Amino acid sequence: MDILTKTVSEKFNSNVITDIVNKKSKFTNPIVKNISFGAPTTKGESYLSLVTRFSIEICEAGSDKETETIPIIVKSFPSNLARKETFRSVDFFENEILFYNKVWPCLDAFQKSKNVKNPLDIVPEYVHKFIYFAFKYFSHFRCLSAFTDEKNDFIALTDLCYSKYGGLPRNTSLNFEQTIEIIRTFRKFHAISLALNDQKPDEFQKIISTLQETYFDEKFRSWYTPVMNKLLLVLRSYLCQN
Repeated sequence: MDILTKTVSEKFNSNVITDIVNKKSKFTNPIVKNISFGAPTTKGESYLSLVTRFSIEICEAGSDKETETIPIIVKSFPSNLARKETFRSVDFFENEILFYNKVWPCLDAFQKSKNVKNPLDIVPEYVHKFIYFAFKYFSHFRCLSAFTDEKNDFIALTDLCYSKYGGLPRNTSLNFEQTIEIIRTFRKFHAISLALNDQKPDEFQKIISTLQETYFDEKFRSWYTPVMNKLLLVLRSYLCQN
């Protein structure tokens, strides 16, 4: 497990692995039998973080006749300090951790209290035909563990690649059906938040006050304006050539 501490974060230690195993395993007294690493992230992807994929093979203590595998994907800070600061990784990590640990549990509890007919907690079977489409429903892309101190942050999530999902190639566009499914998913998510704001405004204000605006804030205008101007030049060049 030392390699995970060195690769992911100093805080991603054996205690974190043990906690994940105890939460996810069906065994009464699970022990780690093996840890296997997945393929590395393609160069040029995931600029906000370092992505590590691995799976934990576990069995019941005293017997290895039956095993189970827990697939995990962990996001941690980029090893390059300049990259970490340029893309404000600390801000984005903090927001995401707060969302998984505070915001979504509150929204999920609210929709369950209303006995919603089709709650936002499942992936429809027909979506499985989108083999190369990373369809990240909130509860299925479940946060297994997270830590933040602005130095050793990490977010461990269930790796959906083991459920026949995969990342969409960067040069591939979404088709109409996929786009509509994304819109429907966000429609459900925003419906829950709107209902919570209407029926429990104090609770709604409490959870949103923990988050910060990471893009559309006036204090970031000087950073984003040059970037957007450069992208506009690239877009114009492309349109002229095509």
